[in-house]
Amino acid sequence: MILCSGCSFTIGSHKDEQGNNIDYKHWPVFIPRSNNKAVGGAGNRRIARTILENVDIEDGPPEAIVVMWSTVERYDFYDPLLNGYKAEGASYTGTKQNYLKYFYSDFNQFAKTLEYILLIQHMCKARNIPLVNCHMGDILYNDWDMDNAYGFGVGQRSLEGFERRNIKTFFQKCTHKDEHAFVTKLWQQINWDTWVFWNERGGLWQMTNDLGYKWVAYHPPEEAHKEWAEKIIIPKLQEIRVLEG
Repeated sequence: MILCSGCSFTIGSHKDEQGNNIDYKHWPVFIPRSNNKAVGGAGNRRIARTILENVDIEDGPPEAIVVMWSTVERYDFYDPLLNGYKAEGASYTGTKQNYLKYFYSDFNQFAKTLEYILLIQHMCKARNIPLVNCHMGDILYNDWDMDNAYGFGVGQRSLEGFERRNIKTFFQKCTHKDEHAFVTKLWQQINWDTWVFWNERGGLWQMTNDLGYKWVAYHPPEEAHKEWAEKIIIPKLQEIRVLEG
């Protein structure tokens, strides 16, 4: 079994622009022996926790773990009333609105994401579980910053007519020297050999736009998911000999 974890870019939105239910396949479906445990709206804390919750199963540990990390600013928390974690995605509503108002800092969220990535990296190394990491977009930007940073928005088919803006990365937002030094130290501990990208540093978000796929309610369509699995994930699993090439 190949364990997959992520946000709605891994599980799919299953809604159209009008909020109607639709059915389409997402990238883990196209990977042999996959077990998709992604949670819509999940931040990186929830994504890491999902892996830890599912890494031990009766049939033994997974053959490999594939993670599509989400954007840094997302805030997940345990809600005793729900008896589970609440994932609010990129919204500003509810409890997350208060968190953003009173407790959020770019440094804190960036450091947390890097720590969650390292947690899964070290767990896989200690247990000898092959690991493939990727990102739904670009780890250096907020969900709402990627459009401007890349010069086009969700659903745009080319850069023509769109101006790329100078949006700060999370490294640049860590203005204090101690903050910058700490996240740099974490960044340098990440084993980037376990990562796959679209072009230089992009994810499924960038691939969907670059190849002109039509977005479905701000999410990649089935065709993009299929190409991501076949062109990006499966070759890496073959390279590390989890799948036959």
